[in-house]
Amino acid sequence: MKQLLLVLMLAGMLVGCTSDETPSVTYELGEVIYTNTFDDPTSWETFGVLETQFGITDGVFNAISDGGGYIPVTNGVNHSNVVMEATVTLAAGSDNSVYGIMCRSQSANNNVGYYFLLSGSGQVGIRIGDGSSVRIFTPWIDHPAVKKGLNTNTLRAVCIDDYFAFYVNDRFVAEARQDWLTQGSMGFTVATPSGEPIAAQFDDVTIWDASLITDSE
Repeated sequence: MKQLLLVLMLAGMLVGCTSDETPSVTYELGEVIYTNTFDDPTSWETFGVLETQFGITDGVFNAISDGGGYIPVTNGVNHSNVVMEATVTLAAGSDNSVYGIMCRSQSANNNVGYYFLLSGSGQVGIRIGDGSSVRIFTPWIDHPAVKKGLNTNTLRAVCIDDYFAFYVNDRFVAEARQDWLTQGSMGFTVATPSGEPIAAQFDDVTIWDASLITDSE
């Protein structure tokens, strides 16, 4: 697997605001096209270097890192217009810990794609990885939907055409539009400032085909 460790300044996530808006777009779920409960240890990409280990044990996907930039691993299944969901538990980390799921991750460079992220302090945001950096798509905001700290959250990413939306524990938290990547894989990712360890557990993945119903723009 080609890895590019992007060491980023994470201090920007310490500033945010509370938001509880409604989405501008509604969507419709189609057929389930992928599920994974991680009973098969070979069913997802694995990665390991020194204290950084990504792999399936005891029926969950464990992502363990000793700190640094975003490290993604993918299921290697190509998708286009989908809604994807996973439960994620922050098992170890601090308020600076960042973890989440990706859509449209590129096989040539897994860091390229859309990141749907939570922080240990209870913030949410969407990022774009362009291969040289992971940059802001929506700003970090505090949101009451997030269970802070060492807790379990259900993440849902909507990636349909040029529309991207993020739901946490069934509540809408962010949306944005960009006409760039049209397809790619689902991924998991974690990041912390260098030297701060993190451990996250991913489980119960479902991906649906999906389409937009209404568009107010």
